[in-house]
Amino acid sequence: MANILFEKENVFLNQQFLSKEEAIKFAGKKLQEAGYVTEEYTESMLNREEILTTYIDNEIALPHGDRDSSKYTLKTGVVFIQAKIGVDFGNDDVAKLIFASAGIGNDHLKILSSVAKLSKDLESINELKKTDDSEIAYDLIQKYIK
Repeated sequence: MANILFEKENVFLNQQFLSKEEAIKFAGKKLQEAGYVTEEYTESMLNREEILTTYIDNEIALPHGDRDSSKYTLKTGVVFIQAKIGVDFGNDDVAKLIFASAGIGNDHLKILSSVAKLSKDLESINELKKTDDSEIAYDLIQKYIK
């Protein structure tokens, strides 16, 4: 498996969205700008969300592409988005921390596992929800996503 690319410039704090679709479009754009995916990947993310929510736990969502998204994935990477007000991902599940991802091969499973481990670290999760410092956010996430 390749290393997961997670760069400091891919931390976006204090974002606000009116819907999960708006949040996913923002996430897809940032994945594309980072060089992880092509433009078509965003549509794949929206399709994936229609199949089953990407909300996982503890106010965390992990939007990613659908089964056919590999053709739009250029390299494995993650973008972190903090939405302090929260985004409704359905079923009364509100995400305040969004980890948008793209993975080559089975790297998406490594990303999911990393985020799942992070989701159990409630101290770090609470800090990620409230911080206004991208360095702090990056350092907390980097412990899990490498």
